[in-house]
Amino acid sequence: MLSHILGHHGIENVVLEGQSMAYVAARIRAGVLEHGTVEMLKEYGLADRMLKQGRPKEGTEIVWENRPSSFIDLKRWTGKQMWAWGQSNIQEDLHQTLTAADADMVHEAGEVALHDVTGDPHVTYVKDGMHHRLDADFICGCDGFHGPSRHAIPADLRR
Repeated sequence: MLSHILGHHGIENVVLEGQSMAYVAARIRAGVLEHGTVEMLKEYGLADRMLKQGRPKEGTEIVWENRPSSFIDLKRWTGKQMWAWGQSNIQEDLHQTLTAADADMVHEAGEVALHDVTGDPHVTYVKDGMHHRLDADFICGCDGFHGPSRHAIPADLRR
């Protein structure tokens, strides 16, 4: 999503993904989107399929052990609704949109490492046995807990 937003604003960017696109597309993820996410998808032209095939949700049902269930009516209390639409579907739409825009995506990037993140930032990686280096103004570490970004940030700057 960040790549799409940056590209929308004319900012050159590269997505490095450690897995193949087939793996990413097959990964099961959450399926309920909050109102703000739905509005962002609409704003950036990625909501068409969701609005046709997804399902609006007025709220959520809380079920716990043998206790009576409880419905939280978000539509009533906030005036906003959520959508039942899998993140895997969003990933498919994003990939299709980025591919159509000829975005710079590298799948199956191995040995990704971030360097000099507080000075002259750059990223190195291996693809098809070849070593590559990307020089950057900024590095956005959107790789979760187990990716290389967290460890590239100096310990005294992490929070």
